[in-house]
Amino acid sequence: MNADGIEGPEDQKGGDDRSIPGAEHYQELLDAARNALPERIERGDLMSGRMPIPPGGTAVLLQRHGEYVRDDKDERRGSLKPEAAEMERATAEAYYERLLSSLPEEERGDVDILMVASDTQYFGGGRRSLETASAVMDGARAALARYELPETRILNLNPQYRLDGGDGARVMPGLREPQMFEQTPSFVEFLEAEYGSGVEFWEAFEGDFERERRLEMGAEGPDEITDRTAQAVAVLARYAAIYHASNPGRRLVIWADTHYDTISPYVRREVFGLEDYKAQQLKVDYGAGIAIDIEPGGAASTTIAGRQYSLQLG
Repeated sequence: MNADGIEGPEDQKGGDDRSIPGAEHYQELLDAARNALPERIERGDLMSGRMPIPPGGTAVLLQRHGEYVRDDKDERRGSLKPEAAEMERATAEAYYERLLSSLPEEERGDVDILMVASDTQYFGGGRRSLETASAVMDGARAALARYELPETRILNLNPQYRLDGGDGARVMPGLREPQMFEQTPSFVEFLEAEYGSGVEFWEAFEGDFERERRLEMGAEGPDEITDRTAQAVAVLARYAAIYHASNPGRRLVIWADTHYDTISPYVRREVFGLEDYKAQQLKVDYGAGIAIDIEPGGAASTTIAGRQYSLQLG
């Protein structure tokens, strides 16, 4: 018996079934705890990418939009709450401040930024992902200005690149929220009749409880959403490869603002590798997300809750 009064392996004699397991069992429990998958994606995970980004490297930040007005009677429904817009601006400024300060002064001008986003409109109201991207861009501008770097380091603001979206984020359809509300409202009505319009509705949709009926009605489900999200990330990775081929030695940050409905299943299936990903839950906080590091050679990884995961992009 040790100093704490707990039996060790040497005390387990006489066939006492109530004895406390030994060191081997404790190690198994410890390993299981270390291997347990996170239950939520937090804002800190978005900031966990490699610093500094190496020359020829890329960071793809996949972020959920900030908190928004959900009251249907509010004229600002679907738009970011003012405090959320400021939080997203501050988060981006802190990220770019950290990135630029990690580089030698003579290399800070080698950072380029691309903004992309979902343009989903909330029931005729605001476009929360595009608004988040706008706040993020303001944060990037502030960090660049602090280091006396031109805002044209944001490729969306550089006329040389002729990106769609004017002076805002480029829209990526693959980052939109579930399309059933616009494309198959009959399936939405079916789910509401079966499960109501609350939490049970979303549990049924995310779990694909009515897969056969969904396919019969031609509605998009978790598989299709995850497929198009993975495709969007692969497209961004290919863009980065082409960009670096034309601009060797530079560093690229692609900031993509999207939704819980895209990030959560993508991480469960493509990052965690869960075959039964639809049976699992993974929360994503407002403004949270993941940072995918793409090395100059193309190897990709992301870090969530302190654990690194390798990724296959495309």
